[in-house]
Amino acid sequence: MKRFFGCLCVGLALTLGADDAAPKDPLREAALGGDMNAQFRLGAEFLQGINRPLNPSLGVYWLRKAAASGSAEARFNVGICLENGYGVEKSPVLAYEEYRLAAAAGVARAKFRQAMMLLGGLKPEVKADRTRPAVEAKPEEARKMLETLAAAQLPEAMRELASLEISLPPDKRDQKKCAAAVAMLQKAAAANDAGAMRLLADCYYGGIGVTPDHDKMFELLKRAAGSGDAEALAKLAFCYENGVGVPPDEAQALKFFEQAAERKLPMAQAKLGDYYFYGRNVTQNVPKAVALYKEAAEARSSYGLFRLGQLYDDGIGVDRDPEKALSYFQRAADGGEAGAQFKLGRLYLDGAGVVADPGAAAYWFRRAMERGNVAAMREFALCLLGGKGVERDSATGLELLRRAAEAGDPEARKLLGAE
Repeated sequence: MKRFFGCLCVGLALTLGADDAAPKDPLREAALGGDMNAQFRLGAEFLQGINRPLNPSLGVYWLRKAAASGSAEARFNVGICLENGYGVEKSPVLAYEEYRLAAAAGVARAKFRQAMMLLGGLKPEVKADRTRPAVEAKPEEARKMLETLAAAQLPEAMRELASLEISLPPDKRDQKKCAAAVAMLQKAAAANDAGAMRLLADCYYGGIGVTPDHDKMFELLKRAAGSGDAEALAKLAFCYENGVGVPPDEAQALKFFEQAAERKLPMAQAKLGDYYFYGRNVTQNVPKAVALYKEAAEARSSYGLFRLGQLYDDGIGVDRDPEKALSYFQRAADGGEAGAQFKLGRLYLDGAGVVADPGAAAYWFRRAMERGNVAAMREFALCLLGGKGVERDSATGLELLRRAAEAGDPEARKLLGAE
């Protein structure tokens, strides 16, 4: 929890000393007397468990007192607590209001959090006794706020503004804008922003705005992982697992997946589940794998949902339940998991557990193909060649079949007579 609040109370500029634990507790007396700085500091101590017992609820109480006394930094930290449900009931909507007020008082990081919430908006919070209204998405306004903050050299604003550009589909990216995004990420990374290091690593991996360079990618991931960034840890694991920028080393991959899973990264939990399911560098433990898949699925990990669907489909580690399996496959496919999209395509093509629907089969094969699933490319090619669920197009179908064979799909090679 001390580490957690270290992220929460980012605006705290006061020095926390051991002398405040004196029997008379002068800090508490000053806080009770209405001293704003003492209230802020006392709240921080309770939230972090420094000089007094850890008590998040009491910490939020004193931060609110400091906010009411006029501390914009305290208000910002109340917002962080509300957004994360730390010491108080979780409420992003109420957090947004705290950020808005703190931003108006000049707290740059509060303006950043406000902008991030405005990018996608917030859903209404419906409770038994009340409904907190939604926060309307205002992406253009949010972008302008991020641009202002980035111009003021706020690292996280530079990172997120750059992310908006490099996360666009390849056919929608502008080379000049990508190069500018990379420059912002480099500035943010130089300011030790771990997320910027990770995104910059993505650029060097995919050649977005820079020449691909797996060595630079790997070094950036190591730096970000050293700061405890969960996604960077998982991507390091991917590198070791697949030999990207470093020789393959499954034991190292397992270590980094474990560290990322400990930080509750859903994808890492699901991948760690694979290690226990197959007994890769660990003693095989199917029940532990199932637990990891379920935890990842509860956090809406598409891969975790897919793996759980496979278990229910096969009855491994759980009672076989085709209906539940189909539900997991559907959710995973909707989330973009190519394996689940391919599986749905097969189910609709074969009429297994669902009413046969060639159109739906072709749709899911195409979706999976677009995400790099080679088997789906072969199946979509066959749909085109046979006019199954789509208009017949022999030329495109044959071309896709050839591409699938070139990518190593054995069935495609057989169909083309290459084997």
